[in-house]
Amino acid sequence: MIKLKEFFFYPLLICGVIFTLYQGVLNNEFSGLDDLMMIEENWDQLSSVSHIYTAFTDDVFHSAQGSYYRPMLILSYIPDAIISASKTPDPSVFFILNIVLFTLNGVLVFWFLKAFDLNQNYRIIFTLMYVIHPAFTPAVAWVPGRNDTLLTLFALASIWMFIQFTKSNKKGWIVPHLFFFALAMFTKETAIVIPVLSLFLLVYLKFDFNSDNQNSWKILTTSKFWSSVFVLVKHWVGEHLWIVLGWLAVVVLWVVLRIFALPDDPSSFLAVLSHLFNGWKELIVLSGVAILPLNFQVFLLISWEYILLNLIGFILFFTLPILFKNSTRNLFLGFSWYLLFWLPTSLSSLLNYHRLMLPLVGVALLWVPLTKITQGRYKLVSIAALIGLTFLFVFQNLKFQKSYHTPFAFWSNGVLHSPQSTLANNGMGWYYHLQNENDSAFKFYQNVIEIDSTIVNVRIGMALLSEDMGQMHKTDSLIMEEFRVTRDTASVYFYLGQIQLDRGDTSRALENLKLGFAVSEYSRNARLFYDTLDVSLKNQIIP
Repeated sequence: MIKLKEFFFYPLLICGVIFTLYQGVLNNEFSGLDDLMMIEENWDQLSSVSHIYTAFTDDVFHSAQGSYYRPMLILSYIPDAIISASKTPDPSVFFILNIVLFTLNGVLVFWFLKAFDLNQNYRIIFTLMYVIHPAFTPAVAWVPGRNDTLLTLFALASIWMFIQFTKSNKKGWIVPHLFFFALAMFTKETAIVIPVLSLFLLVYLKFDFNSDNQNSWKILTTSKFWSSVFVLVKHWVGEHLWIVLGWLAVVVLWVVLRIFALPDDPSSFLAVLSHLFNGWKELIVLSGVAILPLNFQVFLLISWEYILLNLIGFILFFTLPILFKNSTRNLFLGFSWYLLFWLPTSLSSLLNYHRLMLPLVGVALLWVPLTKITQGRYKLVSIAALIGLTFLFVFQNLKFQKSYHTPFAFWSNGVLHSPQSTLANNGMGWYYHLQNENDSAFKFYQNVIEIDSTIVNVRIGMALLSEDMGQMHKTDSLIMEEFRVTRDTASVYFYLGQIQLDRGDTSRALENLKLGFAVSEYSRNARLFYDTLDVSLKNQIIP
């Protein structure tokens, strides 16, 4: 009966809960943010076998100066393109595969937690709460959000195999461990902490926590404990240097290919330090929503309002496991897991809740004492609290899903909750631009300039609007201003050439379109535009 529940009934229950909760996203549209650049702009290449190579040799957005390296995410879109078999992408196919991948992730979490000898009832309750958590809504309801689902799948597979090796000492587990570690690395750089976490797992499995007071978390703050951990890890590394070299080989391969793909990566060491310095804000907000999920947004510029809103949840997140008298062993690995996988996410300027997907798996170890509380005199109170939390999770999840249904819902949510976000205002302006609502589009474009006058390409949108309204002098002024602030001059030449061609100024248009041809390397719209030109014009532009 136990095996039947383990391998059939409970996995089926997880699948049913996920599909019931997320079936509404099948009618979602693309948001017009990352999916525009990764999918719609690149649709004519996604079904090509050659794209398997370019996924590893190019920035995820195929831009001239990118900073995101996501080969496995790009590869995951190829089945969507093949299944769609159409000239334009079908969003429903992408959302079906998002649900499938998220379901696999939920079932894997349930099975993965068995490695820590957690009982079956606790694992299924934790997993069900995990899969309905509103923080993971973007991973299903937003196509690019699948990257964290892929990361979690590969990372858990790699870690599980390391656990099996540590328990059995059979070397056959290490090759697949390294293979899935490599897949995780080429999914997202967060995976770089897997070797460190593996050493923490070694301590969790091999260190004699019973030699001290097992329920005293204070030993984790003593030099005696950490010196003992250091000795254990040092001894293990000395005996298993070949595994360390395997980790190093994977990281070196990733670094080399990433440098090749992103030779002009604009990120810097100082920028990384700056994000780390401000990471405490994200830690408070993410830890707060982990336990008390309230007021979710598609992307968020963290303000004091949201820090204060999540402060109670943050405090409860770190204090309740200690108050419940969890074992030192579980506290050690649970908090280490959470903080290690959270740390790389703090390097982003925008908060994305679905980045909690991998960090929250380790939180299962922090809430183990709840199994005792639900069996004692507080049983009814605990069950009532669990039911209340379930309703809160589902309500917030369904509410958050609405922000991803259409591009308008997506961008208006961003502007509403982060009115000082240049990204949200620019996206809202672009949406109205496509709808030919020129006055509204111009308003939001102008907001972007007022917030940050150095933002590139916004004036291009304003110039195109001005041209449509017959304000040619204003168009030229905006184009010239864009030349002064932009890094991507090829894009400016491209749009200037289009405007001049429409005006009948063919000679200057050809000159600028020739200078702007470089933009066609990463813009599907640019390639399509050049393909529409008369052959005689095209031959004068394309080198």
